[in-house]
Amino acid sequence: MAAPAAWWLGALAGAFTACATLTRTAGLPLIALVLAAMLIRRAGWRVCAATAAAFALPVAGYLVWFHAEYGQYKLAKADQVFLYGRTAAFADCRVIRPRPELAVMCPKRSDPRISRSFSVMWTPDSPFRRIPGWVYGEDGNRLAGEFAWAAIKAQPVDYAQVVVRDTLRAFAWHRQPYPTPWTWLQYEFPEGEAWSDKQAGLARRYGGDGETRVVRPWAGQVLAYQDHVVMPGTILGVLLLGGLAGAAAHARSDGRWRLARPVRHWAGARCSRGGRAWRCW
Repeated sequence: MAAPAAWWLGALAGAFTACATLTRTAGLPLIALVLAAMLIRRAGWRVCAATAAAFALPVAGYLVWFHAEYGQYKLAKADQVFLYGRTAAFADCRVIRPRPELAVMCPKRSDPRISRSFSVMWTPDSPFRRIPGWVYGEDGNRLAGEFAWAAIKAQPVDYAQVVVRDTLRAFAWHRQPYPTPWTWLQYEFPEGEAWSDKQAGLARRYGGDGETRVVRPWAGQVLAYQDHVVMPGTILGVLLLGGLAGAAAHARSDGRWRLARPVRHWAGARCSRGGRAWRCW
C-alpha cells in the first residue's frame, strides 16, 4: 500500500521555490525539477497541484506588481543584460556579423586584467555607457538580449566551453583573482573602516552615521581566521560529491553491486503500514 502524500509539504516546496525564483531568477527552472521529482515518486496529482499553485501565486503576484510599476510582465528589468555579459567572454563579431545598430554591443576590453564579462558591464569600455538608461534601460536590455542570442547561435561550442569553464572555476584548488584583481578585497574582513563625508551624510538620513566598526577582541579572532584558514574549491567539490556518494549505501544487495539500484530505490520506493507507523523500502 502506498503512503499518502502530504499536500502541504508540496505547497511548502512550491513556496520555497518561488522565494528562490524571486530572489534570483536563476531559480526559475527549479520548479520543473521539483515537479519532475514528484511525478517520478508518484506523489499524486493533489501534491503536484499544491506545489504548482504555491509556486505560481507569489510569482504571478510579483509579475502583476512589476507590470504596475514598469508596464511589463517580467521578473527583472535587466534580464538579458547578464546573459550578454556571459557571452561577452567569447563573442567574436567577425563570426556573429551583427547588424549596424547591434554592432555597438561588440565587447571591448582596454584593461587585460579585467575579464571581458565584467568589462562590458561596469567599466568605461561598457557599451551601455552609450545607451540611454545604462544597464537598467529598456534599449540596453533589448540590444543585450539580441546580441547574446546571436552570439550563442553563431558560437554554440564557445558558449558551452565558457559555461563549463566558469562552473569548474568554483572548484579550482587555487582561486584566481576573478573577474578583477581587486574582487577578493570585498571578501576580506577589514582591520578598520572609514566612510567618506558623502556616505556618512547619506547614512545619517536613516538615523546614526551607519559606519561599519571593527570591534575587538572579536574582530581579532576573525582576522586571525582569515589569515590562516582557507577552503580550496576542490574540497568544496569533494563535499558536494560526497552527498551524491551517499546513494552508494543502496547499491549493494545480496553481496553484489547493483549500480542502478539507487535510482530504482528512489523512484520506486514502496511503503506499507504496520500499526500506526509507515515502513518504506
